[in-house]
Amino acid sequence: MSLIKKLAKAFIGKSQEATDDELEKHRPPQPKSDSSKNQPRRKGPKPQQEGNRGTRNKRSQPTRKGGKRNQQRDAYKNRPRKYAPGQEITVKKPTPVDPVGFKTFGLREEILTAVGESGYAQPTPIQKATIGEILKGKHLLGTAQTGTGKTAAFALPSLHRLASGENKKPTLRCLVLTPTRELALQVAESYKSYGKYLKIKTTVVFGGVGIEPQKRALTNGVDILVATPGRLIDLQDQGYVDVSQLEIFILDEADKMLDMGFLPDVGRIIKRLPATKQSIMFSATMPQQIESLSQGFLENPAKVSVAPVSSTSEQVEQALYFVTRGDKRKLLVHIFEDETTNKVLIFTRTKTLANRISDFLNRNNISAAAIHGNKSQSARQTALQNFKSGHTRALVASDLAA
Repeated sequence: MSLIKKLAKAFIGKSQEATDDELEKHRPPQPKSDSSKNQPRRKGPKPQQEGNRGTRNKRSQPTRKGGKRNQQRDAYKNRPRKYAPGQEITVKKPTPVDPVGFKTFGLREEILTAVGESGYAQPTPIQKATIGEILKGKHLLGTAQTGTGKTAAFALPSLHRLASGENKKPTLRCLVLTPTRELALQVAESYKSYGKYLKIKTTVVFGGVGIEPQKRALTNGVDILVATPGRLIDLQDQGYVDVSQLEIFILDEADKMLDMGFLPDVGRIIKRLPATKQSIMFSATMPQQIESLSQGFLENPAKVSVAPVSSTSEQVEQALYFVTRGDKRKLLVHIFEDETTNKVLIFTRTKTLANRISDFLNRNNISAAAIHGNKSQSARQTALQNFKSGHTRALVASDLAA
């Protein structure tokens, strides 16, 4: 209680409670002054002066504590960079070529044009061995490691077969099953790229994101559906996926399905498919469980194996650097000194390490992003898209995400 209130209470009487009006009667007159120093202290933010409202920068105000730290932070944010995070880097697009090696398969001209625009002139070994067999309508069991071009090996001939009915209302005629969301997005993008001159509609569905937009897309009609097992079963159970008109079923990365525990779901999906269809399965390895699964839905398949198990793709050039643990990050910075090095994948053992390396690269003016299981689906898609478009030079992934 202020001194004035105490004096007023004593004057009125201790037994009587002083009200605000009574206290005001006994308050001595206050001198009038225009100086803000004589004004009583107010709680809350200070009112802004008229004419300067909204012009004061809160960050520019000095703080009592952490002033030096704030200066260091601002200096770091304003540092000069060659490739700032978010800055677009010019990435050369494939130069259109004559897809002379693909013409021998008898693919439609629209597909050949798209293949040439993708920069492909000659098919890879897996494409040479499988495209012709798939065009004949045969069931196929392929063994090939990642990076050999097997997505185009099944996408090109399946697009050609579906193109004959492209003027009809979109009906689900091709189903591609993949183990991961990222692979599903890549496969769907390949279908859209190779079939951009065809009237064929492709949709991708996977978990980790809202299901309502996927329901609407399926309701509007689709010719090719790329899906992960869990989300596909959810949509089937809710009546949004009709496979009665299915013509082609493709199971990609079957061994990854086994590793991730998806084989029971895959078995459920296969049982719901029509008996009359062309079935295609690709796997990098062929353990006993995958071979048993293939016997359940492949009828006299053509078997294709283009490379030994776990071998490295011929398109990959390898090098090994022996450095101490403390020099690993210095080596990374040294590699990025070459300005033509715009797309670098870095694999780490743990998710935490992926975050640390990404932060380290950004602190050294190298735009980078981390991708792993703890990231939300939208963050993972953004990281992949920024890496593909050239907004980030490095993508750091944990082993599982890799």
